Amino acid sequence: MKKKSWIFNLSLIAIIGAVTLFVSNCKKLDPPVVISKTTVSDTMGTEFSYQILATNDPTSYNATGLPSGVSVNTNTGLINGMLTTAGTFTVELSATNSIGTGIKNLNLIVIGLAPEITSASTASGTVGTAFSYQIIARNNPTSYSVEDLPSSFSLDTGTGLISGTPTAAGTFTVGLRAANSIGTGTMNLKLTIAGLPPAITSAANASASVGIAFSYLILAKNNPTSFNATELPSGLSVNTGTGLISGTLASSGNYNISLSAINSYGTGTLNLELTVVSQPSPDVPLPAASVGYNRLTFNDDFNSLSTIDVNTTKQAGYNWYTDLPFGGSRTLPSDYSISDGVITMTSTGWTANWALSSYSSQGNVGNAFHYGYFEARIKFDPTLGLQSRGFPAWWSFSVKHSVQNYPTIWAELDFFEAYTGGYASYSGAFIGTVHDWRSNSAVHYQNSNNWISGTGIDDQWHTYGCLWIPGRVTWYLDGVALMTQYYSSIGLPYPQANGSGLSNQVGVFNILDTDPMGMLLILGSSPGWPMDVDYVQVWQQ
Repeated sequence: MKKKSWIFNLSLIAIIGAVTLFVSNCKKLDPPVVISKTTVSDTMGTEFSYQILATNDPTSYNATGLPSGVSVNTNTGLINGMLTTAGTFTVELSATNSIGTGIKNLNLIVIGLAPEITSASTASGTVGTAFSYQIIARNNPTSYSVEDLPSSFSLDTGTGLISGTPTAAGTFTVGLRAANSIGTGTMNLKLTIAGLPPAITSAANASASVGIAFSYLILAKNNPTSFNATELPSGLSVNTGTGLISGTLASSGNYNISLSAINSYGTGTLNLELTVVSQPSPDVPLPAASVGYNRLTFNDDFNSLSTIDVNTTKQAGYNWYTDLPFGGSRTLPSDYSISDGVITMTSTGWTANWALSSYSSQGNVGNAFHYGYFEARIKFDPTLGLQSRGFPAWWSFSVKHSVQNYPTIWAELDFFEAYTGGYASYSGAFIGTVHDWRSNSAVHYQNSNNWISGTGIDDQWHTYGCLWIPGRVTWYLDGVALMTQYYSSIGLPYPQANGSGLSNQVGVFNILDTDPMGMLLILGSSPGWPMDVDYVQVWQQ
């Protein structure tokens, strides 16, 4: 019996060992179980590291759905790399052994960064030349903005492109901004705009007469700071600060004068051809003679009504027409009269100081002018302003606008107006104005020096003149120059114009030169304030 018990015990021990070995072997045959964290976060632009952890002795690893820049070591299960893209990524982690594969999803959160601007911090350009600058930034900016950008430039807020054509020289500090949902990156751009040397815009030809005061102003764009003129004939000198050439010539001839205008960027030059003629006939007014306007092209001494289209025929052959522009009717014979070589305007209705004109707006015939010396001898009672809505006026107007009601741009040149503003006292001032009307009168410029007080205008005869040459208009009272307005097709007027509707710009008043139909002459006043006219003359080259 003892022997059997011993054998039984040995058998039981063997069975227990076998069961233990079987259970142990069963555990080693399970597939891996991934046990590492299921949610991690890090910041874009940093080095990322994550270890896949799993049970049951995995022999290999994998990870799919990783963001760019990050990879997995399939032998060790280490995930690492540089995080370059913000966002939330679902990464499938796996661990494998000979039995199978364990899988788990990792929620990887990559926190983004505010943009960082990397484009150049300096840029340069030149006035008048197209310019562009691209804002470049890391970290996926979604919009762009700027501060203190010069007005001639614009920014595309979606692309970050700054572009435009500079209009002013200088150094500008422009604040650049690039933004995304995380924040905003900033940088200052030093923008240097180089200017241009002056370009002389005044006329290349001028004329003068011996013994008569002469003046010529050097005009130039691009902000000259000084001027000069060499090879000047005897009697002339130049003001290097203003560019005014003036004096009285002693001898006739043709002269070539070298003009220059200077700024910090260089020098602009022009050759001025000056023609000086001998002293003119005493019949030629001195302002006309000073520029070689020696030909009398229009003259009316008002000895009869025969020079006036009294019956409003609107036919050629008259000096003056009575039809009114813009659909108006006409000036009636009762509105004017002639006696002893003087015409008197006694308008019976308000027509904006327009009674007689040298061109028929309705018949499209008559006399119109480009350039000349315009002179009229006029008398009126200065005390009658309180009785009248209008005022005595001797002026000119665009033929094209009066005929066609041309809507874009038109000129008006007032040789003289006794302006009061309507039913008000007359101050005695000489008012001579060049107007530049634009866009149905929405934009208007006029010369800023058009009002001259203390002229001594009274109820006696006075001569009112206006000299108009290319680029210059000068007003005269009794042969004395009172004021001058210079203008240019490619430069700002001098003196600067008074304007409304737009900022001042180049080419103001140049419509005087370019109106294809020229300027018509107008005489007129208003009920209650008659004006007497002795003669009207136009002298031209």
